[in-house]
Amino acid sequence: MNQAVGNEQRLQLAVSMAGMGLVEIDYQSDSLVADERAAELFELPAGVSLPRQDLHAKFQPEDCENIQCH
Repeated sequence: MNQAVGNEQRLQLAVSMAGMGLVEIDYQSDSLVADERAAELFELPAGVSLPRQDLHAKFQPEDCENIQCH
């Protein structure tokens, strides 16, 4: 097993054990894809390319002050 594959497996295990999800963001296309758990947490469809704004709309306005919501 190469190191990149091992790192990916460890990351997936840690995320799963923590009850977290992952969102892959493509800044060039301004889109994202949420895994099953992230989709559940943010009430988004899983495995579907969506505009980043769909996720940002789920954040509280005061939280947007600390992250790039726009």
